[in-house]
Amino acid sequence: MKTSRAHSKVSLSGHVRSGKGLGSSFIRSLNTNDPIVNKLGSKPYPGTLYFELAKPVNLLGEYYNRSNSNITFLVTAEFQGIDVVVKWTNRFPQNLQIVSNVNLRETFNLKDNQKYVIRIDSKSLKKNNSRVYFDFFRLAIRLWLMKRC
Repeated sequence: MKTSRAHSKVSLSGHVRSGKGLGSSFIRSLNTNDPIVNKLGSKPYPGTLYFELAKPVNLLGEYYNRSNSNITFLVTAEFQGIDVVVKWTNRFPQNLQIVSNVNLRETFNLKDNQKYVIRIDSKSLKKNNSRVYFDFFRLAIRLWLMKRC
């Protein structure tokens, strides 16, 4: 993991993997007010790139939604020089789904199991592991309170 002070970006290495093919239906279901569309500035390419981090990292992201026992978060990032949105869940934080305006796999001829780097803002990286559990617990309580109202 490398940090550049000038750009305050952190480079995270990982591997591209084949997903389950569910990204296209997810992307097609997004409306124009969705946070992913807002972050990208337009409707994304109908599919996601599955990216597995080499080492688990604690990321801070914007709360996106909750389904079953998963809580999903978003953060903007850069992949191969293109602005993207990264989506991940609390259950599998090392498995990222990258959303972009272009088909990243075809544009850059990406191959499964090859090593690539994603760059995120250093503010999106949690420094203290013990705080992760506190933040998750605080978010869970907030969601529980919202359900009760």
